[in-house]
Amino acid sequence: MLLTTCALAAGLSLAPVPQAVQYFPGDYYSRDGHVSVERTALDRWPGPTGLLELWRSETLSTPQRIALLLGGGAFHDPQLLPAYREALLDPSPRIRAAAAFGVHVLLADGIPAGYGIVDPQAGQKLSETVAELERAFRSRDLVQVWLESLLHTEGTALFARPGLRFVQDLRVCEHALDTLLEPEDLPLLIVAYRTARTRPVRTALMHLLSGLGMKEFVPRVRGPRAGWNSEIFRIALQRADAFADRWCHSDPRTIYVRRLLDLRVRGVEPFDASAGGLWLRVLQKAPPPWWGVAGRLLYRNGAPPYFPSLRDPESPESRKSRETLLRFYGLTHTRKVRLQLPGEGSSPGP
Repeated sequence: MLLTTCALAAGLSLAPVPQAVQYFPGDYYSRDGHVSVERTALDRWPGPTGLLELWRSETLSTPQRIALLLGGGAFHDPQLLPAYREALLDPSPRIRAAAAFGVHVLLADGIPAGYGIVDPQAGQKLSETVAELERAFRSRDLVQVWLESLLHTEGTALFARPGLRFVQDLRVCEHALDTLLEPEDLPLLIVAYRTARTRPVRTALMHLLSGLGMKEFVPRVRGPRAGWNSEIFRIALQRADAFADRWCHSDPRTIYVRRLLDLRVRGVEPFDASAGGLWLRVLQKAPPPWWGVAGRLLYRNGAPPYFPSLRDPESPESRKSRETLLRFYGLTHTRKVRLQLPGEGSSPGP
């Protein structure tokens, strides 16, 4: 078995090991260093299956093992949990600490403060928790768990038998979903929005639905009435209700095809690789609620891993992600660019 795993791993590589790994554990890594490690993983490393093969090949050096544990969580894929479970039992305190940190990243429940010592007893206990997570994720994916956790803050549930859910506050749940949601999750997000009952939860889901559904619900008000007030909340939620009611029984492709028609784009399959050029122009030209989806779909077409926020696309960080993606394709000006129409070139080039 080991020989087979080594053979599979022979064609995989964990290079490069990001320089920031040397600063783990510590406050600098937790604050800034983790970003470069996670982006390198998403941009340059094999996917979760390949990383698990590398872990089990027993060919990695200690720095590479630490890097894998720190960066692998960026894929947010529960199939990597066995590597973390095993690493939490490792004799090396630094490997145990990297595994504990990486589990938080994988679950998208926020970046923990600088990790120091994870003693063997703590490692054993956390390893048992990870084993429980492995079992739970056989019937639920991570997005489903976080949606269930968010609804749990108000006492409602997404499924008749909820299963695993995290006891976290609304803000943590919202941030996790902003990180994890992909276009294919839109129908489930619509179900969660229609399930929600309280204004705080409905508002949180409305912001996520705006970004994933590429639809601006919040009216833009200028002058003395600018800013949030009860009337703006009412209008925004009313618009979100109408959107959710309209598309509650539709598949993601149908919804996105119709949304593209609103930009007068026809004949494009939204999830095909051939649509990369279109999503680049959407990122340039379309309003902010479109940027989050465009960034996610461009990543599938070879763009670097910079993802504008779904819930707050106009934040400084989201604007920076968008500008970075445009620069990657050699584009810095957006005002005179029109959306690609059928018959034009469809492949974005660096």
